[in-house]
Amino acid sequence: MHVTRVARVRTGKESSTTANASLIPERKKIIVTGAGVLLKPSNPETEPNAAMSFFRITLHRSAIGLPERTRGVLAALGLRRRMQTVFHPVEPQFAGMILKVKELVRVREVDAPLSKAQVKAARTPDSGFYVERAVPRM
Repeated sequence: MHVTRVARVRTGKESSTTANASLIPERKKIIVTGAGVLLKPSNPETEPNAAMSFFRITLHRSAIGLPERTRGVLAALGLRRRMQTVFHPVEPQFAGMILKVKELVRVREVDAPLSKAQVKAARTPDSGFYVERAVPRM
């Protein structure tokens, strides 16, 4: 039977008073398998995550007449006018800002942010016709 063990190794920066694992910033994860030993940094920012997702935030209600604090949250999100769409990564600080203005915005979670041109193209309706062949002009 193949057994995998995971252990943490101290880097030598800690003393006997800093033995608490959560206080030591740089640690390495050792994965011991039957084939050998693999060292990995345990920093979550360097570990490959699943596909990163983004909040697609669109301002649907105006902030006219609302408190300065609410207008400040919209400014921090980058929303200045109605129907404006911005993209932010799914992170706790953006989730908190969205909750502060949840009555004013519509939020969707998307896999990748779109450029301004792509957002505009998605909102532009079909013209209803197309030119099959251009007629030569005289």
